Amino acid sequence: MKKGIEKGLVFGIMLLFAVTPASQPEIVTGPYTQNVTDGTITIVWETNIPTSNNSVEYGKNNSYGYIKYGPAGTHHEITICPSFTSGHYKVVSDGTKSNDFEFKLASHCYDTKKFKCVILGDSRGIWDNWNHATQIANAVNAESPDFVIHGGDMIDDGTVQTQWDIWLELMAPLMKNSTVFGILGNHERNGSRYYEIFSLPHNEMWYSFDYGPCHFTILNQYVSWGVNSPQYKWLENDLSSTHKPFKIVC
Repeated sequence: MKKGIEKGLVFGIMLLFAVTPASQPEIVTGPYTQNVTDGTITIVWETNIPTSNNSVEYGKNNSYGYIKYGPAGTHHEITICPSFTSGHYKVVSDGTKSNDFEFKLASHCYDTKKFKCVILGDSRGIWDNWNHATQIANAVNAESPDFVIHGGDMIDDGTVQTQWDIWLELMAPLMKNSTVFGILGNHERNGSRYYEIFSLPHNEMWYSFDYGPCHFTILNQYVSWGVNSPQYKWLENDLSSTHKPFKIVC
């Protein structure tokens, strides 16, 4: 009788472990938009655990109708190619869904005949516990810009994960409503987290993009930029190959 009870307990414990559900993933960063062009836009988000079934659902309204899948992992970047210039999207990771958000392609400005860009920089917030940085991020968001260029020094030390966590939290409302293009400052220290947060053209250290009648060229003053350097040669080609009437260098 005793042996039968022990076997029953063991079977019950094994059954309990067998039916315990796996941890449900959480979206801990984003989603937000990156690298917007006339015909494409990249959606970025992160989950607290690796997920295998990741997708962006998008459409002209929040009924969606289109879906694009991405690879497994915790950091997710999926580029969509809508046939319309503005719409709605949400992300899904192993059944966990984000809220609904809106996007605008760069080509949307041809429909509206205008666009708004805000350029800011040096949002390091260690000195006042991020109070001013938060106020500035909220003020920029209130302007509802189509995109933002951050001129660098986003945090005090780009090798410290917790500083990026704080920066992402205070920038979240802005990044969910506008596409933010980054520029490397000296305080980013060329840290790997910068390249995870931003999905940028070319080599991400220097690059360019078009928006409406403007050609934006982003440079990096913390790597070689002399006449014979790769960055200088790239810049010559970049400026000579654009036919946009306005050229803006950051």
